[in-house]
Order: sequence, then C-alpha cells, then structure tokens
Amino acid sequence: MNIITNLKKVALLSVVALCGFAVNAQTIDHEGVTYKLTASSKTAAVQKPSTAIGTYVDVVVVDKVPYNGAEYTVTSVAATAFKGKAAEPNTTLKSVVLPNTITKLVKGMFSWCTALESVNIPTGVTGAMLGNVFEYCSSLKEISIPAGITAIKSNQFNGCTGLKKIIIEEGDTELEITAASGFQYKYTVDTIN
Repeated sequence: MNIITNLKKVALLSVVALCGFAVNAQTIDHEGVTYKLTASSKTAAVQKPSTAIGTYVDVVVVDKVPYNGAEYTVTSVAATAFKGKAAEPNTTLKSVVLPNTITKLVKGMFSWCTALESVNIPTGVTGAMLGNVFEYCSSLKEISIPAGITAIKSNQFNGCTGLKKIIIEEGDTELEITAASGFQYKYTVDTIN
C-alpha cells in the first residue's frame, strides 16, 4: 500500500510540473505571425507566419506582443520560422521586417527562401553570423550589415546569385569575412559612416 501511495504522489507531482511548464510557455497568433511566449522572462520568439507556406509574401515582426494585459518583447526567431529546403524551397516569401529587439540570427533562418528580395538585419544583432542564414536566397539583391556584426562566417550567402550589393555600417569593430562565406558572385561593398 505504501508503494502505491508513493506512486500516486509521484504521478501527481509530475502532472503539477507539466501543468506549470505549460502555463509558462504559450503560443499565440498576433498580426499574422505565431509567437511562443515565455511568461517568466516576458519574451516572445517568432515560430512561423500564421498562414501556411505558400500563402504569405510580406512578413512584419513586431517588437512587442500583447497578451493577457502584459507585453512580451520579441527577442528571437525559431530556425524553422521561414526557411525552406532543397526539396521544398520557400518560393513565396518576398520580404521580412524584423524589430531591433532581435539579438541574433539563427542557423539557416532564411535558407532556401528563393523569392526573398528584402530583409533587414536588426541593429540589435551582434557578434558573428554563423551557419547559412541566407543560403540560396537567390532573389536577394542587397543586404545591409549592422555595425554590431563582427564576422560573417561560412556559407552565409552561398547560392545568392542575385546578390549585387553589401552595405556595411561602420562600427567600433572590424568586419571579418571568411573565404567560405559564399561571396563567389560579383558584388559591390559600400560603407556607411
């Protein structure tokens, strides 16, 4: 009988723990984008556009998401939020506007978005760009790199056959571009003071 009572207590504690976790992370749709909210930090992460791939063209990500009387600051984007893949590229997404509250670009974030023409890299993004963020964005013609980006690492622009102009905002650090960044096409570089 004592073993059964202990098992019931463990089961009850497990249910309470799971319910507590579920309350801490909530997924909602707001202005055409699905966000995952984290109550403990009052932050939100972009999960995907609210509509299915193939039906959205222009996506605007807000900097704050209201929910139940609170505001959640959008600080990140899930790696699978926009990206396509070789067998099934994202052929409809043309533009994305990200808020300056985003602090990093994740691996493959826009890879295989073959119709993507315009995306801003928020000024809140700092450090090195790692892991194929814009790989095979063949319609991307120009990109601005904010001052906080210190390095562009391997294959960021591999397959970006339409990329003709890179604008680098001058900052306190020097931008390091590795030979394997995918800059195998003809482009010009402008520096903004």
